[in-house]
Amino acid sequence: MNAIPSQLQTAAILQLVSGILNVIALWYVASMGLAVLGGAVTGCVTLGACPIGVACGIPPMALILVGVLEIVAGILTIARVSGTHRIPTYVAYLELASLLLGGLVSAIVGGVVLILMRSEEVRAYDEAMAAEAR
Repeated sequence: MNAIPSQLQTAAILQLVSGILNVIALWYVASMGLAVLGGAVTGCVTLGACPIGVACGIPPMALILVGVLEIVAGILTIARVSGTHRIPTYVAYLELASLLLGGLVSAIVGGVVLILMRSEEVRAYDEAMAAEAR
């Protein structure tokens, strides 16, 4: 079995840390921030009659799911489970999309992971893992 490249190991650790932060706290910070902002805007527009903008705090709760997927991707990559060599890339695209939910940290980590996954060492490792999985 090939040794895991340092770029891939760094990407896995970044996803693991980002996932833990999302599950523990970042979903709450994004949720409360958007709820306060949405409530303030609709409260001002309707002169306090309809503060329904507080519901803007509900979508960031999906960051919990993104965090769990990041944790799983990090663990599978570090453990070098056969057939999971492309999961960090797929999760990185999901992390970039999480910016729409207020997941700024995840989006930054997703961008860094995509950059790390483009190195020649990681590509050679991916090809070797794909051949081994067959």
